[in-house]
Amino acid sequence: MEMVTFDGHNYILEHGAINIKVARSDLKVAICDAGFFCEQICPDGGTCTVSKSLCEKGTYCPEGQTEAVMCEAGTFCPAGSSTPTPCPPGSYCPEGSSAPKKCNAGTDFCPAGSSTPQKCEVGHYCPTPSIQVLCEAGYYCSGGDKNLCKDGSLCEECPDGMVCGKSSKSLCPQGTYCPAGTSSPLPCPEGMVCMSGTSSPLICPKGSYCSSGIAYSCEEGTHCPEGSSFPADCSPGHYCPLASIELLCPAGYYCVGGVKKACLPGSYCPAGSSHEEGCGLGEYCSEAGTKKLCPAGSYCLGGEKIQCEAGSFKINLTEI
Repeated sequence: MEMVTFDGHNYILEHGAINIKVARSDLKVAICDAGFFCEQICPDGGTCTVSKSLCEKGTYCPEGQTEAVMCEAGTFCPAGSSTPTPCPPGSYCPEGSSAPKKCNAGTDFCPAGSSTPQKCEVGHYCPTPSIQVLCEAGYYCSGGDKNLCKDGSLCEECPDGMVCGKSSKSLCPQGTYCPAGTSSPLPCPEGMVCMSGTSSPLICPKGSYCSSGIAYSCEEGTHCPEGSSFPADCSPGHYCPLASIELLCPAGYYCVGGVKKACLPGSYCPAGSSHEEGCGLGEYCSEAGTKKLCPAGSYCLGGEKIQCEAGSFKINLTEI
């Protein structure tokens, strides 16, 4: 160990000292060993020292390193590593690994340098955790396993819209759907439609409702927006002209059972009416959507305004 003075600081040079850049040719500084990292500590007004630490698990330290480097994905680094080690076949190594992790045999495979396990693809099998192999003729492969085809069986993936048994292939029935590889049809969700040969459900169209995968037309007086599983009744004071929408009943009409009907003369129907309202005494309804007080010089009966005859006059009933 040696102590030297430079730029007003005292340096104690230990094995592994680094990063002391000086102009003196007689000052010898040791390079930090591979597998370690070295830090220089200089307290204010004190003596500078150099510490040397073993590289931790999941990191590596080349020669002369001041800090540890994270082990890259696809490699592993035990404590004291100077370089990352490639992940071996049959294992996988996420970033920062200190040791390889074993691949799940039969379902996954991990070639050399893997950072994550890979699933054995359909039509392939994985005899060892390091490789996947194409399924040979006369066999079918699923979930990483290889199985011998029985006599007369279909050793191929069942196509979209079809359902396949060991020795048969048929169209997916109405009300169900069959993605590729289906051995048993799947029930169609409510609010969806599944025609014969469907590989994926379709949303029920406007004006229809869909139950058990079958589409039915919306009945009069009901409405069915997209994705309906049952017809919805029109709300009071509304009508349903297209079976897919619900509209507010306009002034001059009343709407019941989803049907729009004209207000009769002498009746009063503002917007959103579900029934007719009669005009009161001393009122008239010249327009079906309005109600007015009978004017001077007229009398009003049954919602109609009638001119007073000569020699007669109107009494405003509201003033009695």
